[in-house]
Amino acid sequence: MIDLIIEKTKNMEKTKIFEQDLCDQNNCSKHVGKFAVLFGGLDSSTPRAFMDKEVRKYVGDEPYVELVDIHLDNPWLRVIIKGINNLDFKEFEEQSL
Repeated sequence: MIDLIIEKTKNMEKTKIFEQDLCDQNNCSKHVGKFAVLFGGLDSSTPRAFMDKEVRKYVGDEPYVELVDIHLDNPWLRVIIKGINNLDFKEFEEQSL
């Protein structure tokens, strides 16, 4: 299991963000990526467009993966992962949360 290091929580205007660094499971001083949850646009009449803009502002030119709500009914929340290709994936053997 990849060790997660809580990095920081900060404000981006009206958007809240939570970030965690992802590190190598054998060497936590080796940074392999970042996980971020952005939450905002609650008072926007167009929350999807608002959050699209916030994500672009956050990621800039960096490559990233964005996870989408399966029901597409939560435009206020975005989950971003940078460095997903650097993660040490293992076989799924009935692990659970």
